[in-house]
Amino acid sequence: MRAVPALAASIVLLGIAAASSAQESDPHLWLEEVQSPRALEWVGARNAESTQALTSLAQYRALQPAIKGVLDAPGRIPGVEMQGKWLYNFWRDPQHPRGLWRRTTLAEYRKAQPRWETVIDVDQLAAAEKENWVWGGAQCLEPAARRCLVSLTRGGGDAHVVREFDVPSRGFVRGGFSLPEAKGSLAWIDQNRVFVDTDFGPGSMTESGYPRVVKEWQRGTPLASAVTVFEGRESDTSASAWKDFTPGHEREFIIRRPTFFTNELFIREQGVLTKIAKPEDAEAYTIGDQLMIELRSDWQVGGKVHVQGSLLAIPYRAFQRGARNFDVLFTPTASSSLQSVVALRDAIILVEMDNVLGKVEELVHRQGQWRRRTVATPSFGNVAVAALDGARSNQYLLTVGGFLQPTTLMLARAGSDEHTPLKSMPAYFDTTPYKVEQWRALADDGTAVPYFVVMRKDVVFDGSNPTLLYEGRPGFVFFTPKRR
Repeated sequence: MRAVPALAASIVLLGIAAASSAQESDPHLWLEEVQSPRALEWVGARNAESTQALTSLAQYRALQPAIKGVLDAPGRIPGVEMQGKWLYNFWRDPQHPRGLWRRTTLAEYRKAQPRWETVIDVDQLAAAEKENWVWGGAQCLEPAARRCLVSLTRGGGDAHVVREFDVPSRGFVRGGFSLPEAKGSLAWIDQNRVFVDTDFGPGSMTESGYPRVVKEWQRGTPLASAVTVFEGRESDTSASAWKDFTPGHEREFIIRRPTFFTNELFIREQGVLTKIAKPEDAEAYTIGDQLMIELRSDWQVGGKVHVQGSLLAIPYRAFQRGARNFDVLFTPTASSSLQSVVALRDAIILVEMDNVLGKVEELVHRQGQWRRRTVATPSFGNVAVAALDGARSNQYLLTVGGFLQPTTLMLARAGSDEHTPLKSMPAYFDTTPYKVEQWRALADDGTAVPYFVVMRKDVVFDGSNPTLLYEGRPGFVFFTPKRR
């Protein structure tokens, strides 16, 4: 019995010795304490050195205003998201450095010069409240989107202040939901209730510095009276909650993230939490009556092995009753991968990547069967899709572009290949003399790695052409064809 304390003491001593050895072998280990004053001071000094070195270059005086001119150009495409019947956009320019949260209608947005309504002028708000406010986003209560939870940060940090905002009156709600500055968030449940995850006091945050406790907060009551609905562990990364407001399929979700790459998903029905039985490294969510699971590793289930990178679907209620006969909506190949899944009212859009070229697939679930078709898109290489109002509409925004094609935003609809151009970036330079080709490099293990070459049409391959190699290194991401 006495050997156990002795062994524990030995382990502790070994741990101390190992830590001491690591400190001695890596004199910069203290920099991993990212919030320590010493580390922050060191980083600030290095940033100052870098700024001085870069701004003293002769090219800086010419490049800086040219690049800033492109970034501030009025011809930029204003990205939008639909809340209620309005399209909202957050816009910064030289006259509004902190930004405008503004809105317009789809009919106006189609015009070359839409008429925008300012909802919040962050510059005016910061001046009036004498705060260094940086916009952090807004979440509006569906479907009317008259009340929104507006997030602001002081100086752009991780900690947020969240305040309830009334859009029709253009003002913050007196006595409304208001969350003090902390790492955390609010999420609507209904008009009088929200989920809240924040710093509730000692023991309520994870070792990573994010909330581990989720509560339900009733309007008109103090934050201290909010009722706990979930607690994670202090060793976790974070915990949070939200609600899906899709008509007929409203569901409340709570997610626990033990690590950055793993999660546990719970569905809350009538106050009861039910854990979704899935691999911890898989992402799960619902679209209508379907449970979707994106795999990050192989999964043996239901007598089958589904490979890493697959997208699986199954009726949610059947899954909860024990069914595991998944429909496979996407299976990766050596050259293809799934980039995004976009839910519309009556369809699902998959954005796939094949040899670093974008492809759009449309899936419709009818009478227990999935029907698939490829959506015709311009073959520029880079493709992105975003729903306008996925819960209530089949319209979506399609963005395409390439090395020699300016980014163009189009309006599309499920079931059709017709795309209506809405906005396009300026050309900035004459592309006539240039062409793009895709080549492949052969790795040591025989893998063919695709890459793009942008060159003059009259180039002569004599080995004397100056070449700019962009991101020619191993990494965790790939780059699609677009202007940079």
